[in-house]
Amino acid sequence: MSKSRWKAKARQASWALGVSVSVLVACPAFAADEVAITPSNRVFQTQGRGIVTLRFDVENRSGQTRDFIEQISLPAGWDLVSNLAPFPLAANARETRLIHVSVPRSATAGSFPVRYSVNARDNGSINGTETVNVSVDTVSSSELVMIATPPSLLGGNDYEATFQLRNTGNRAITYRLRVDDEDGYVKTVTPTTVTLQPGESSDIQVKGIIPPDITETTTHKFTLIAKGGGKVLEQDASIALISRTPKGLGKYHTLSGNLRLSYSGAGKSGGGQWQAEYQAQGALDKDGEHNVAVRLRNGQSSNTSHNDLQSEYQGRYWNDEWEVDAGHESFYAGRLSGNSVSGIGAEVTYHPKDKKGNKPLEARVFSGKSRPGIDTQEKATGAAVNYRFDELRTEIGASVLNHEKQGKPKQTITSANIGWTGSNLSVRAETAKDDDASAKAVDVTANWENIGANLNHVQGDTKFDGANADSKQTYGGITWRIDDDTSANLTANKTRDNLANDASREIRDSRSQEVKLTRKFGEERNIEISAGYRTRKEQDLRPTPTVNNTVKSAVLEYRHTVDELDWTAQWEQGKRDDKIKSSGAGSRQQLALNWRPDKQKSAGITWSRNNSLDSNTQSTAYGINGRYRINRKQDIDGYWQRSSSQDGTKSDSLSMSYRHELKNRHQLQLNTSHTRTNAATSTKDNYWRVEYVMPLDIPLRKRNDVGTLGGFAFYADTDEPAKDMVLNLDGQYAVTDAEGKYFYPDILAKDYQLQVDPSRTDGVSYMLGEEGGVRTVKVDPGKLNRLDLPLQPGASVNGYVRTYAVNKAAAAGKTGDVNTGLQVGDGLGGILLELQPLGDGAENRQAYKRLTDGDGSFSFLGIPPGQYQLVVVDTDKMPKHIRLEQTQFQLDLMAGEPQEIDIRAVPTEQTIQKVGPAGGLSVSG
Repeated sequence: MSKSRWKAKARQASWALGVSVSVLVACPAFAADEVAITPSNRVFQTQGRGIVTLRFDVENRSGQTRDFIEQISLPAGWDLVSNLAPFPLAANARETRLIHVSVPRSATAGSFPVRYSVNARDNGSINGTETVNVSVDTVSSSELVMIATPPSLLGGNDYEATFQLRNTGNRAITYRLRVDDEDGYVKTVTPTTVTLQPGESSDIQVKGIIPPDITETTTHKFTLIAKGGGKVLEQDASIALISRTPKGLGKYHTLSGNLRLSYSGAGKSGGGQWQAEYQAQGALDKDGEHNVAVRLRNGQSSNTSHNDLQSEYQGRYWNDEWEVDAGHESFYAGRLSGNSVSGIGAEVTYHPKDKKGNKPLEARVFSGKSRPGIDTQEKATGAAVNYRFDELRTEIGASVLNHEKQGKPKQTITSANIGWTGSNLSVRAETAKDDDASAKAVDVTANWENIGANLNHVQGDTKFDGANADSKQTYGGITWRIDDDTSANLTANKTRDNLANDASREIRDSRSQEVKLTRKFGEERNIEISAGYRTRKEQDLRPTPTVNNTVKSAVLEYRHTVDELDWTAQWEQGKRDDKIKSSGAGSRQQLALNWRPDKQKSAGITWSRNNSLDSNTQSTAYGINGRYRINRKQDIDGYWQRSSSQDGTKSDSLSMSYRHELKNRHQLQLNTSHTRTNAATSTKDNYWRVEYVMPLDIPLRKRNDVGTLGGFAFYADTDEPAKDMVLNLDGQYAVTDAEGKYFYPDILAKDYQLQVDPSRTDGVSYMLGEEGGVRTVKVDPGKLNRLDLPLQPGASVNGYVRTYAVNKAAAAGKTGDVNTGLQVGDGLGGILLELQPLGDGAENRQAYKRLTDGDGSFSFLGIPPGQYQLVVVDTDKMPKHIRLEQTQFQLDLMAGEPQEIDIRAVPTEQTIQKVGPAGGLSVSG
């Protein structure tokens, strides 16, 4: 389970209604009374790949003007279109933040968490967080499969990989094809465009060249992408890139680590600071049962506007049931208890296995305090326990927290929660209590066929010392999937602050409702239009209020996906009725574009303008961002953002970074940023950083479980060295040199299966001595194990398992050629074949098994000569109305004489179904 402070968040059920975003009310991360984040909607509805816009209201309750930093945590492969630039916020002011997130074409079906947070630049303990869930539903009407790729490549080799694209829909589709290749080795894709009728298929050829300087065995990975019919298909390919000598495990057991040296400068003075950071992680024992991780970084203790300049000292130990964390951590008790402290301390977690091997119980204890130098010191000690009843689909939990804040009395907060998840309904409830107040929360999520609903309520008493204190919030939403292209969404929320009606501060009551209808258009369903109506009322309930306004507006949103470009535009027009300040018509516009032609580069543009709709001022913000991966080892990214408001406040932010991976795990990274704010008090912040990372492993002990294997490979009939032969030792590769020498240094001492890679012998089949193509090798520890390999010509069997369809011309008697009665169809992949020895000496020869490749091909190479029987084992894997013409073949194999076998799967005889009376029909007249 993750060790971030969010590991105890509520489990939420979601329903597959295209793509929807549901906001889970989460406690502010620290200092709940000083900053607040409120989502403007409970559910953000979108469908498929494209840009999702999240909107949050951020309120500064700290009592003074501060600069805030935004952060967002996205699922892997998702893009942030917005620029997370620092923004100023006056005391008691609130600002609406628009966050644009691009859902990639590769997003799989499921629910994905996204976390948004802000924190004050000058005080990390002043922050807030909200978590959302994104539920994705995808469908495909085409198939893209890999037919054949080289199993391995050497430096300087060129290669060709074959894929097959099939139209399994019911209309003609034009596909566009391209390759995402992080290595940059792919040179051509043929064809790049193809039109397929229903049921048709086409082979796709991908060709590339491997550079000659391959120094270590790695994997070349690329992805073929086919786009057509409104769908995007992806097929990954992996090819082993083989160095001539494998690296081995080394003679010492180590903790893998790296040392990061950096020099950075910040502020007007431009003064620099050296930093050193060391990280290491690994197993203490050879079985991997006991593991440790350390992170050590010198720096400032606190009160810095850049968190990466702070000192960090962390240590972690874990095994299968225990986990211990110590050092700089964030300590979390429960949802309503809140994140009590971000500082230094320790936490212990226990999650034992039951008899079934599951881990239903988790128990935690922790103790921590604030960093030195923080203005308001805090201390916290707590414990939490959760237990999951899988058969009852129920989870219960409880926590206790002792929280002490400088200048305030010590508080003890206890909480309990219970959750149940069914097939159509999930419910979670939690309650918390301190010395003189309490809080409670309820979450309900339900779905019935094409309708989903959610309800959330959280309330905390005025004197409650945990999260959501002095507030009451209720959210509700209903989503109705009318058909595959149309959906309707209704959301409402109500928030009330200052429940004690303290007249010295605002008694704010906020309510909002929104209804929206969404429809997809276009042949590829790549256009989406949403129309909606929104109302929001905010009121200070005191006799002399500071806020009393109502906003009513109509919203029109347009989303379009064109090739590699996603863009969304929104126009909101309405009226602001303000009882205290000026009223009038207002509008809001926003535009976001994201261009991602491949995995190597992407760019985004955002623009927004608020023209006196949510407030009586005007503001504009726009920016650009981009990322470019130059090659597998270099990339560059950055953004520029500008914002301005009617009162003359302007803010500019610029950030750039460059990363270069060097040889042997070394890395160089450059970062720079600039922020300037022109307000009542102008500020400017320049920051730059140069980092160099080098590997620095910690040796723990000398290994006693490794040995070295080496020797010479030669042709047995001529005694000539067998150069450039690729040997496969249970997936570890080595290449013979000009003298036939090979070497496996420091490999695990055990028994292996060694064979010559048959894909690199130009069709010639070799045996490793009398045993055949595979030889058992025993590697003893602590020494060089010498093994010479005499290569002898062997027998081989190659062929295909493929379907045959009826040739209609031959069946109609239009041709006299009997062989044209059937014509070759598709190959059958994944069919198990077994080559069984027969006759004299069968007891001294082994059986061989192979699975057919995607195109139905198979090969048995390096087989000792003799009589064999080839048997099709998977006879039950034939397609419907297809049978094998023959399932067993008698073979007499001879060295150096390959045999070809064509295993045919032919149509079965189908009887005509009779209808009518059993005795037939009587015809007279």
